[in-house]
Amino acid sequence: MHGITKKMSTLVICVVMVATISVSAFGEVIIDDHFDSGSLDTTKFEAITTGIGYVTVSSSWLVMGSGYGGSGSALVKSKESFSLATVDMIIFEGTISGYWEGHWYPGVYGDKQPRGLRVGTDPNNAIEFISYARDTVEARTVASGVATASQYLLPAGGRVGDLLTYRIEADSTSVKFYVNDILIATHTTNIPTGQLNLYIGTNYDGYGNVPVAADWLYLEVGGAEAVTIDVKPGSFPNSINLKSKGNVPVAILSSPTFDATIVDWNTVVFAGAPPLPIGKSPEDVNGDGLPDVVLHFKTQDLNLQPGDTEACLSGKTLDGQDIAGCDSVRIVK
Repeated sequence: MHGITKKMSTLVICVVMVATISVSAFGEVIIDDHFDSGSLDTTKFEAITTGIGYVTVSSSWLVMGSGYGGSGSALVKSKESFSLATVDMIIFEGTISGYWEGHWYPGVYGDKQPRGLRVGTDPNNAIEFISYARDTVEARTVASGVATASQYLLPAGGRVGDLLTYRIEADSTSVKFYVNDILIATHTTNIPTGQLNLYIGTNYDGYGNVPVAADWLYLEVGGAEAVTIDVKPGSFPNSINLKSKGNVPVAILSSPTFDATIVDWNTVVFAGAPPLPIGKSPEDVNGDGLPDVVLHFKTQDLNLQPGDTEACLSGKTLDGQDIAGCDSVRIVK
């Protein structure tokens, strides 16, 4: 039996990693909970159990289980919900440990511990991850019971019971799924339009306990206008040496529906750093005939870590519209 208890010995050393996970600047943070208070924040979450299922918060962990000795279920969902028809983006993220068995394959039980977004508690309208097998995660978009699914085999030796960071970036036309900062799937079909809640749970009608645990859950809704940025225009991959004493140019690109020259430079932040007082004159970076803006950021001010593969920029236009955009990066040691 491979449950949450066995993984506790590895959880403490992962807390530092959790604390350094960057959050996007696309909109309003609704939930950012590390469960340090010792109890579930009932202003943000609702817990629902059936049978002998349980929900508890202990030692900075949210733990749910189906219960040992009979059938049961447990789930936690956010009290607030949001529709992709009315917000530009919904972001879910969490560091979560699931459940797996070692003596048989696929080695997962019950509802396979869904974690992500659901319309209420409805599995037929969801954007979520499940434990497809002990070494495989499935990403799912489900609308009116019709699913689009992608499986991701974890790196050698990886298990769904390990502490993994799951992230969903959803808008009305596409959903991106990440595991440990690796983009594992992009779905453009069967995206639900109902009011989505953050959701995590477990359900099993057998005898054994099937737990799932989280030490961080995050929910953000975005009202920012998505813009296209180009890190180090003209170069790919976009390599950044964090030891460099130079600067990194980042272009904000205009489009037929967005004028980059109306960005308020004083509000712009790229990877946690403000722009340097150089450049900023309009220029056509990508040859489409539209005026773009190139800003420069001091390399050693960037909040990037070895292994990061993406960096994001946020800010406002002169008329107060939030903007945000991301581009790939390659960190050089």
